[in-house]
Amino acid sequence: METTLDSTQKQQSLFVTVVAWVFIVLAGMGTVFTALQNIMAYVVFSPEVMQKMADARPEYSPGSPFMFTILRIVMLLALLLSAFALAASIGLLKRKNWARRSIIALLVIGILWTVGGSLVQCFMFLTPVFHSQAAKDLPARFATMWITMVAIGIVTAVGFSVLFGWLIKCLVSPAIRQEFAKNAAQMSM
Repeated sequence: METTLDSTQKQQSLFVTVVAWVFIVLAGMGTVFTALQNIMAYVVFSPEVMQKMADARPEYSPGSPFMFTILRIVMLLALLLSAFALAASIGLLKRKNWARRSIIALLVIGILWTVGGSLVQCFMFLTPVFHSQAAKDLPARFATMWITMVAIGIVTAVGFSVLFGWLIKCLVSPAIRQEFAKNAAQMSM
């Protein structure tokens, strides 16, 4: 029995262990924070509070309650995604293949989200800088500031995308796949 444990421990790569623990910490913090955000969203933007706000300020647009409902849905989805990432991270630490695949899928979603966010940032920040009359009346340093913010966002997005891509490459490598296959074979014995 002792030799089996030693051989199992030797088969577990440090890379997977470190990645799993980093994701456990990050996903755990994300789950706690999104849970708190959900509590806040459901307390602050409750139907009663929304009605009082509408009564106090009738000039609110009719779309405001809808936007707050969407916000609550997005926050709930973020909580569910964080909880799933936490479960997958724990599964990764235990060398479960479903967890490895789930982490890979989450990393792909992270790349798409990061790239999409950069594109939205470019559109939201740069369009007014170059195409609005109000922006043309501002000093040049404001345009420089906006462009710098977008550039930093793009560099950050590229950095995270490269990191996520590298993690995906490592998690699909033959050695890591073999490690998870051996763990599954040992668990079925």
